[in-house]
Amino acid sequence: MLRPIFLFSYLVSGWIAATLCFRLRIEGCGRKLGGPALVLGKHASYWDIPMLARGLRCNFRGVYPWYEMASFHGYPLLGRLIWFLRLNGGFPVMRPKDLIRLKRGGISDKAELRAIMQRVNEEAAATRRRILEKGDAVCFFPEGPRDAERVLPLRSFHELEEAQSFAAETGRPVVFLPILPCYGTKPRSFLRRRKVILKVLDPLATDGRSATEILAEAQARFEGAWLAPAEVDEAF
Repeated sequence: MLRPIFLFSYLVSGWIAATLCFRLRIEGCGRKLGGPALVLGKHASYWDIPMLARGLRCNFRGVYPWYEMASFHGYPLLGRLIWFLRLNGGFPVMRPKDLIRLKRGGISDKAELRAIMQRVNEEAAATRRRILEKGDAVCFFPEGPRDAERVLPLRSFHELEEAQSFAAETGRPVVFLPILPCYGTKPRSFLRRRKVILKVLDPLATDGRSATEILAEAQARFEGAWLAPAEVDEAF
């Protein structure tokens, strides 16, 4: 499905702004893959979404990425931009840590908090299903928190289980694609571009494997391919 707002934002952020701000090198580009797809991304920067989109688009024809995002409840800036993020393909998920901001916002009843998180996550699961049915791609960050210095433990496997169930029910295979953006050190001058190596790794094998086994392989792949900022600088 054509998404004009996403394509415009992708052109501005993923190509024009990224080209001006970064010296980008993509590794593992050019495969002829078909959707639907589940993209497992390393979360290292606010730039990860346009970076993952570039890595995905260079391997899939006609597939437009959608992505999970935090609910951003109580965030002074992102909370006001949630409508724009939704127009660009974002949809919220809620983790236990997100409940802290809800509590700060005045919701103290535990049953009410659980109900809110359940409703948001059920809507997210339904959204992921619709995206796969369209043959598009879902991007998510199994680490959770953002960290540019190291690979954190991959924890989120519900997305993998859902994609496996979808494939089993429909007979349509889902590509599990890990993408690893590795950022160099931030330059001291705004006139210098930051170095980035975007690693599009080989798809993960899924046949006969549990979600935890697939996630364990993704962890090993991430750790084996990861480059620290100083290593990225040296690689250019």
